[in-house]
Amino acid sequence: MKKKIPFKLGVAGITWIMAGSAYAGGFQISEQSVVGMGRAFAGYGMVADDASAVFYNPAGMTALKGTQIQGMAYYLSSHAKFKNKGTSLTVVSPGGPLTFPDSGSQPDGGDDSPFGGGYFKIDINDWVAFGLGMTVPFGLVTDYANRWVGRYHALRSEVKTIDINPSLAFRIAEGLSIGVGASAQYVEAKLSRALFLVNPTTGAQLPDGKAKVKGNDWSAGYNVGVMYEFGPNTRFGVGFRSKVEYKLKGDLKIRSLVRNAELKAKADLTLPETVHIGIFHRFDDHWSVALGARWTNWSRFKELRVRSPGLPDQVTKENWNDSWTANIGVNYDLNPAWSFRAGYAFDETPVPNSRLRTPRIPDNTRHWLTAGASYHYGEAISVDIAYAHIFVEDTRIDNTIDLVATKPGLFRHQLVGKFDSSVNLGGIQMTFRF
Repeated sequence: MKKKIPFKLGVAGITWIMAGSAYAGGFQISEQSVVGMGRAFAGYGMVADDASAVFYNPAGMTALKGTQIQGMAYYLSSHAKFKNKGTSLTVVSPGGPLTFPDSGSQPDGGDDSPFGGGYFKIDINDWVAFGLGMTVPFGLVTDYANRWVGRYHALRSEVKTIDINPSLAFRIAEGLSIGVGASAQYVEAKLSRALFLVNPTTGAQLPDGKAKVKGNDWSAGYNVGVMYEFGPNTRFGVGFRSKVEYKLKGDLKIRSLVRNAELKAKADLTLPETVHIGIFHRFDDHWSVALGARWTNWSRFKELRVRSPGLPDQVTKENWNDSWTANIGVNYDLNPAWSFRAGYAFDETPVPNSRLRTPRIPDNTRHWLTAGASYHYGEAISVDIAYAHIFVEDTRIDNTIDLVATKPGLFRHQLVGKFDSSVNLGGIQMTFRF
C-alpha cells in the first residue's frame, strides 16, 4: 500500500456509493393481513375472513359480505449477524496485485421496523363490491456499524413503499367473479456506505469518507383477479399484480477529507409482477384448510444503473431469478367467539449465488412458522393477533466491488463471510363490520 496513486483515483472512489444493490427490494413484504399471517398467508384472499382480497385478489371481495373497515399494525425484529471468513483488499501495482486481509467489527445488520396498513370494503349491490387498500408491498432496512468490515459495500439501507389501491369486484355468473384495481404507489430509498480514500502523494490509506444517497418517486400499476366458487365451502382464485416502474430522483451527499459535495442523482427502478394462487376448503363447522403459491418476476432485475451529473454511470450486475413461495395453513373455529390458525411457508430467494449477494440485502431462502388467533365481539368487531418466526438458511457472501469507479480493477474489496439471520414478526388487527 506504499505505492503512489494519482490524486484523481482517490477522488474517483467517492462515485461508487450508488453501485451497491440498493433499490432492488429483494425483501418483498408478505404481511398484508394479520389474520392471513396466522396461517402463513395461505389462501391469498380466498378465505374470506378479512378484506385482504383487495390486495391479493380483488375478485375475492364478492365472497366477503357487508361493509368492513380493517386496520393492522406489525412489528418486525430482524437479525443478520455477520462472520468474517477471509475479507480482503486488493491493490494492482506495477509488480502485480497485492492482497491484504481486511478487518473490522462483525455486527448485526438487522433492525427493528414497525409498519402497517388497512382496508375498506363495501357491497355496492349483490353483484358488485368496492374495496380500498393502503399497504406496504416492498420494504427493507439493514443497518451496520461505521467500522464494520463490509463498510465499503453498505452501512444503512432503507427502502419504503406505500400502495393506495382502489378496486372493484364483479360476480359475472353463479360462482364466477372477476376483480380489477388500480394502484398509486410511492417509493422512497435511503442508503449509505463508507468511502475508500488514499493519500495522493504517499499512497497511504486515508480515513474513510462517507456518502449518503436518497431518492423517491410516485408511479402507477394495476391488479386483476378471478375466483371460482365450487360451492359454499370451496374456492379457487388467481390474482395478478403488475410491475411498477419508477424514475427516482434525489441527491448524493459526500463527506470526506478529499471532497464535500451534494450532487443530483437518478435511478430507474422496476418493482416486479406478482401472481397469487389461492385455494380454500372448509371441512366442517370447525376445520378448514388453505393453500397458496406466489410467483414474483425478479428475473427482470438484471442490473442497477445510477446516473449523476459529471460522473460515469454506476452499474451493478444483479441477474436475479424468479422466485416462488408455497404456503399451507389450517384454521380452527372453536366457537363463535374464538378462532385459531397455524401455517408454514417456503419462501425462495431470488439471489442466484453468494457472488451476487450483497450486505444491503443478505437474503436467502426462508422458512416461516406462524400462529394466530381471533376474538370476535359478536358480529361487529374482531381482534386478531399473529406471530411468525422466519428461519433463514445459511447465507454465504463472496461479493467483490471496485472501490474506484473510474479505474475498475485497480482497487477491489472482496467481502467473504456468512450471515446468521432470523426474523421475528408480530401483528395485531382490528376489523369493524357494519
